[in-house]
Amino acid sequence: MSKHKTRSHAVLFILAVGVAACSQKTEQYMIPAGSGPGVAVRADTHSNFKTIFEFDGAYGGSDPTAGLIAKGTDFYGTTTVNGLFGNGNVYRLSDGHEKVLHSFNYDGHGSNGKLLLLGESLYGTSAGGGARNRGTVFSVRLAGKVNWVHSFKGSPDGEYPSGPLVDLNGALYGTTEYGGNGGACENYTCGTVFKMSTSGSENVIYNFHGGDGWGPQSGLIKINGLFYGTTKYGGQPGNGVVFSLTPAGKEEVVYAFSPENQPSDGRFPNGLVALNGTLYGSTVLGGPHDDGTVFSVTPDGKERVLHSFGSKGDGSVPEAALIVYKGKLYGTTSAGGTGNGTVFEVSTSGAEHVLHDFTGRTDGSTPLGSLLELNGKLYGTTSEGGATIGGAGTVYELTP
Repeated sequence: MSKHKTRSHAVLFILAVGVAACSQKTEQYMIPAGSGPGVAVRADTHSNFKTIFEFDGAYGGSDPTAGLIAKGTDFYGTTTVNGLFGNGNVYRLSDGHEKVLHSFNYDGHGSNGKLLLLGESLYGTSAGGGARNRGTVFSVRLAGKVNWVHSFKGSPDGEYPSGPLVDLNGALYGTTEYGGNGGACENYTCGTVFKMSTSGSENVIYNFHGGDGWGPQSGLIKINGLFYGTTKYGGQPGNGVVFSLTPAGKEEVVYAFSPENQPSDGRFPNGLVALNGTLYGSTVLGGPHDDGTVFSVTPDGKERVLHSFGSKGDGSVPEAALIVYKGKLYGTTSAGGTGNGTVFEVSTSGAEHVLHDFTGRTDGSTPLGSLLELNGKLYGTTSEGGATIGGAGTVYELTP
């Protein structure tokens, strides 16, 4: 087992938590505003970084593990716990003020994937909750009304969807970490890729079997009519794969990561991003220090490690998908640096630079969600840290 503690299965153990006083900056449809800690914008000691919001750990939610999306100048995201019922929220952030659009009750908990905006509706996944406590896909109007919730059964339709959704021709596609009819993978069924209509009707288009990967936790990307994605585990060595999939459900393994005793190329890959026809991603662990890597892989399976984490304070354990901005790759590590994670930049030739080293104080700690680029600035969330008691997480802005 790894020396590092990751959050891969944390959503399976989320417990309901008590709800305390509401922040004065958080609006809730069912709860009047109360008093609480302020969330004013404050500058970090680094001039290119500032915290723009701190979660209150109460009605406003805590532990935002998903990245942000934007519409205009408003941000949308999810928290995994707290809120009205203890199971997290869907929220909007406008000018440093939070409005809770929906508090999860039995309709989901552990929403870890970035939201998808189509028209006036937000679509997302929750790894737990639903009618059978096997996870959900949900639709919430921007005004806050829940349109529908699909509850997974386990078999045959999958269970524990933890990645974001992607749309293709008006349909939603996503992955479930377990479930389906693909056989047993270390006492679990191996996971699925599913297709869902925007009204909530779902069908499985692929079942993983193990040798082709298992445990997909990240979302899919679209390139030239194909989906590409990763599984956290499986493949012949067992440390995860990069795969391609047609919309009709034909899967091929593009690259399988090396055995655990030879993890130079990384193990347990995250989501992918594409640049000039090449796929880029990160692995949670592996590399010479077993602290994770950034890699590239071509659609025909030629893989190259661009950077290995774990030296000179550059961070460790990257758990989020990368983004591309002006020809460079940007991402976060959930640990390392001085101990609370980093924001980093990597060129396609492998030159890496730390943009911010989290202190665990007002700037936050343990960033787990992918970044968002908007008007030349990067925005992200930290799942912990901030000025509130217990460190409920933050939203930050960084100029690269």
